[in-house]
Amino acid sequence: ETGLADAHSYPLHFNNGPGSGGNGGVPMLKKDLLELCLLHLMSDGDQYGYELLRRLHAVFPDVQESAIYAILRGLCREGLTERYQGETSGGPARKYYRLTEAGQNRRAALLEEWRGTRDALSTLGIQ
Repeated sequence: ETGLADAHSYPLHFNNGPGSGGNGGVPMLKKDLLELCLLHLMSDGDQYGYELLRRLHAVFPDVQESAIYAILRGLCREGLTERYQGETSGGPARKYYRLTEAGQNRRAALLEEWRGTRDALSTLGIQ
């Protein structure tokens, strides 16, 4: 007996219901965490794209900048964020991002998933 059967009773997976991560019952993955972080940073107000990248890269240095920008583009494509050009002062136009209502809902769903994952790991003694 390996005790693995007991591990399956813990809530380490999530359904594909409305607002869920849609990852087929797979535990929250790094992409979902990055998406949650981006949506959370935007929940404080409109954010300059490069500043989002800088802040996220400081926490997840192993993630390539191109991957973060790909997630940002996906959030816009899905209608979770909106992108607009800010005022320029001689340099290239700055791209700003703002959270939409759908983005606020997605943030809440991802936050709920994160808390479920964190609590499940805590149940296993992982802090």
